[in-house]
Amino acid sequence: MSVQLFVPPIIGLANNGDFPKLCGRFSLGPQENGWGDNFLFFTSKYIYSPTYYWKSELLSSQLLLVGLSDWLNRAAGFTKTYDIRILGLLHVLLVLLSLGLLLRLLTPFGWRYRWLLPALGVLIFTDVHYASYLNSFYMDAGSLVFLLLTVVLAAYLACQEPAKPLTLAAFVASALLFVTSKAQHAVTGPFLALFAAGVCWRWRRADGLAAAGVITLASFLMIRQPPPYYSTQALFNLIFFKITNQSRTPAADLREFGLDASYLVYRNTHSFMEGSPANQIPWLNEFSKKTGYGFAAAFYLRHPDRALRFLYDDLRKEAPPIRAHNLSNFERSAGRPPGARATSFSLWTDLRTWLLARFPMHMVLWQAGLAAAALYGLFRGATRRRRALSGLCLVLVAMAVLEFGVASLADALETYRHLFLFHALTDIGICFAFAGLLSARHNRLPDGVPQGRRAGANDARTVLERLDVRRYWSRSARCDCESSASEAAV
Repeated sequence: MSVQLFVPPIIGLANNGDFPKLCGRFSLGPQENGWGDNFLFFTSKYIYSPTYYWKSELLSSQLLLVGLSDWLNRAAGFTKTYDIRILGLLHVLLVLLSLGLLLRLLTPFGWRYRWLLPALGVLIFTDVHYASYLNSFYMDAGSLVFLLLTVVLAAYLACQEPAKPLTLAAFVASALLFVTSKAQHAVTGPFLALFAAGVCWRWRRADGLAAAGVITLASFLMIRQPPPYYSTQALFNLIFFKITNQSRTPAADLREFGLDASYLVYRNTHSFMEGSPANQIPWLNEFSKKTGYGFAAAFYLRHPDRALRFLYDDLRKEAPPIRAHNLSNFERSAGRPPGARATSFSLWTDLRTWLLARFPMHMVLWQAGLAAAALYGLFRGATRRRRALSGLCLVLVAMAVLEFGVASLADALETYRHLFLFHALTDIGICFAFAGLLSARHNRLPDGVPQGRRAGANDARTVLERLDVRRYWSRSARCDCESSASEAAV
């Protein structure tokens, strides 16, 4: 990560228009050529200017990291310029914290867990696809680092018996940071709440229910937090750029959304096109009074075939380009053309991209197989720890499926980029599957004790106690000697 993020030529991710939602609060903007150049090249140098100030109505826990990096930059004496590598360093430290906690968790386990499992995690999450987000103002950067920390702390909860209050508090804090990082990801909060309640059900039921309630409430508030026009723009894109645009009966589809045929003029348009009425907040407010996402849910229930077709099309077309094809990783000074992407440290992403492009349905089979294995471990696990870890794996699969469904069925633009956390959850699921293979191959329980050796030792001890004739006769002879000595003494 240091080679990619801090050593020239450094990499990052170009802006697609979302950066001002975070850095605008701190009056930060590109040092050269304004925001226009920021769409073509990655920018690491920013300046403080009142002209860049903008207080977006969107809130995110990522603002905490941006604010901390701003404070560190000013504390170091840089009051006019800002280097995004300070924010990248904070992201890297959180990733290292997750890795350190994972290594500490695996200390009692066998060497295969302590070496192979972290090595796989490092290979995956230092890939350029993930590393490039860390040098950016995308909310997804905070979502990624908080997700990794949340999963590791959830594994701690699963392995503790009973769960420690400090671990539970740390898990809740990390889960809150994750679900409040972006409204799109807040929909997965109830699954984390369900895990907290389930893992604490036996010993700390009240604490677990309280933690679940806090996470669920934060998720609900985060979903409701964006201004109405923000979600209405996404709904406009869904209706006119996806549903009616791919329909043989667009007028009938509009009626199901509470709209008349006069809206057909907006077919095959989206909210970011020049001249689109969805760029005007008053028009969006009037539009939101006529329709909403409730109509979209009812539409999918009445036409499940359409929903499945959208899901399959996005799996086939939007999932394979894991890395954004229109966002450059290099600065203009690097001498690369606009939109150029880094090719080093891309082994893992290249492999997964190749698989998705050749056989996209493997992802459905993978998620279904992992869910089945997790269900088996949840109900037939040999120990409480194995059952809890299987439950955590099942939660992650459910979160991944929900992330894909929301990105595909609730919006129509940049679906490939909105699948960022789906790919991250899938990669975490691969780590869980690898740990399960190690467990099955070497027959080890979660406490690190070989199951066969422990059971065999117990069985052998029982057999020896019952069938060891020499021990029996020596014990009888010793008793006879003690009896004769007692009689002599008397």
